[in-house]
Amino acid sequence: MPHSTEWVEPALFLMHQEVAVYHMYKDGDTAQGPRAYAFTLNDLCGEDECVCEGQKVCKNVFEVHDLATWQAPPHPPYLIGEDNTPENQKAWEKHQKDRVECKAIETAIKLAIEQGILTKDGAAAAALAKPD
Repeated sequence: MPHSTEWVEPALFLMHQEVAVYHMYKDGDTAQGPRAYAFTLNDLCGEDECVCEGQKVCKNVFEVHDLATWQAPPHPPYLIGEDNTPENQKAWEKHQKDRVECKAIETAIKLAIEQGILTKDGAAAAALAKPD
C-alpha cells in the first residue's frame, strides 16, 4: 500500500551559547523515538542525510561518547545474577528518576560547546576523540 513521508523538524535537545543541538532518530523516523547518544548540530543533517558538501562524514553529527568531555556517570550494579536484588532495582529506579545519565549527556555537550569542540559550524573532528 502506498504511503507518504513528511519531513518534520527534529526536537531540540538543548541550546547553549547560541549553539543548537538536535535529537537524531533511527532511520530518520520520529515514531521510533530519539537516539539516546547521537545528536546533530544542523536540523537538516542526520544518520542518512547530510547537507555538508564535499564531506565524507557529516561535520554536524556526533555521538556524545566520542566527545573528549564525556564522563560516564556512576550507576548502581547491573541487575544480573546475584546483583538482581530489590535494593539494586530501587537504586536503578532512582537513577532513572533523577535523570543521572541525561544530566551527564547535557553536561558533556555543554562543556564541548564551551571548549569550542561543538560550534554552530559543526564539530571539530580532531577534538572529538578522547586522548589515549
